[in-house]
Amino acid sequence: QLNNVWEKFYQECKNRNILKNKINEFNRLVAHTKNFFVISGYGAFTPGYLLVVSKEFLPSFGLVEDNQINELNFLIKIVKESITQELDRESVVFEHGMCACIGGLDRAHIHIMSVPK
Repeated sequence: QLNNVWEKFYQECKNRNILKNKINEFNRLVAHTKNFFVISGYGAFTPGYLLVVSKEFLPSFGLVEDNQINELNFLIKIVKESITQELDRESVVFEHGMCACIGGLDRAHIHIMSVPK
């Protein structure tokens, strides 16, 4: 059933060519690569607060396949550069594993949070 949710998310988002002003569960996609989604966060602490989530279920990014590490690093680098260029802010990156909190993801996710320069 979990894969059906991600498939629904992807189907709802893949043909969208503009960012929406109001975030809901099916319009959060900002970008994606072969193995990862970049989505906007609910209740973001700062402008440009984004999450990197694996398309396949991973309880931790420590379990990412070796052949996906370069793709992940490249994606994080591009997102950070975009935050700097578009928002004139720096960013911090940290992982947050599975979360049972309200609104939490059921899988590992990397936060990319903009911060003042």
